[in-house]
Amino acid sequence: MDVRLPNVRDPRSFYDVFATIGVSTVVMAVVLSIWHGTFVRLEMIVFIGIVFLWGAWAINNILDRSTRFRGRR
Repeated sequence: MDVRLPNVRDPRSFYDVFATIGVSTVVMAVVLSIWHGTFVRLEMIVFIGIVFLWGAWAINNILDRSTRFRGRR
């Protein structure tokens, strides 16, 4: 069984998106459970915002690639 790591720079499937967002959520939960400062919470808000924007870009990239592939047939 050939398993590949999620690709962040060039996502090709929703597996890449879900795996990256899942790992990011776990990292955020661990950081927030260890440190309880206001500055850390602000950093995590910025981090989750960046992850959200990346997820929107990645899904758009995947859907755009699939419509281009469908148009070639």
